Amino acid sequence: MSKKVKVCPKCGYENPVQAKYCINCGYNLTEVSPMEKVSLIPVYISVSTVMAIIYLLD
Repeated sequence: MSKKVKVCPKCGYENPVQAKYCINCGYNLTEVSPMEKVSLIPVYISVSTVMAIIYLLD
């Protein structure tokens, strides 16, 4: 399940969608669009699986 966050363009901190300023650095987030927060775990598993296959084929 994903949730919406506002990622600060200055420091990369994931703020709540209703935040007007970055909790970490104070950057003004009023112009930043909310985005879906997605897990990177499936990508990591996919990359490691591909690397294992390449290693086995080498």
